[in-house]
Amino acid sequence: MGEPYRVNAVPPPCTHPNAKEDVLRGGLGPDDASHYGFASKGPPDHEVGPLIPKYPGSPMPFPTPSFWHPVGPHIGSTLEAIVAQKRRNLVSYGYTFWAFAPRTVASVEAWRGQLREHGLTRTVAVCCGDNAVDPHKGDSLGIWMRESSEDLLTWAPMPTDMTNYHRPPNSKGSSASAFVVDEIEVPEGVRVTPPSRWFNATEGRWEETRRLPTRGEYLVGAPEEASKGRRVRLVLRLREPFVVWVR
Repeated sequence: MGEPYRVNAVPPPCTHPNAKEDVLRGGLGPDDASHYGFASKGPPDHEVGPLIPKYPGSPMPFPTPSFWHPVGPHIGSTLEAIVAQKRRNLVSYGYTFWAFAPRTVASVEAWRGQLREHGLTRTVAVCCGDNAVDPHKGDSLGIWMRESSEDLLTWAPMPTDMTNYHRPPNSKGSSASAFVVDEIEVPEGVRVTPPSRWFNATEGRWEETRRLPTRGEYLVGAPEEASKGRRVRLVLRLREPFVVWVR
């Protein structure tokens, strides 16, 4: 079992002379990334739960359950620029945060509970969003997050170049929730149908529906490949505790 992420974790040093360039151009595989300290040294894929076959163009199999997450431009930055910045974080710190609208403690704990029930210490976020628009309005640069928390009770400093968000802290003290990411893939030519099975974190049960809600993040059954489905823009590999809060 690999060591789980902790908010005050110190990433191991990079010693491989070409590792930085490989990560930035996306050419470093999961095993190599773990070896050079850019991903947690978790168990092999066949030990972390049921998997579906690798999709063409992506070296990452999708565990079930996975997260479904829309992506697009944010605070004036293109998705490509955001990915480049996040990959720099991976080189510097061994992990990064990918922020989204804040979720309740109950919802996040329900997600974590489902992942534990499936025996997963790692999973992925499958990211589509061909028609996504920037949620940020105005000319400000947003707010760069300075602290992270696993439970909304204890906060610890985080690298200040890791993630920003377009809203200030809410009444619970957080600006956003965030995936804990230790690898980012940009697959070519991968399309999937929106999952019909998703976990209703509020009700604590799995739902079967013809159409997944269009907004927000969901824990879902494995998406199925489809020639005319949604284009997968990114695949984020996540490690425990999967989701945190930032402010």
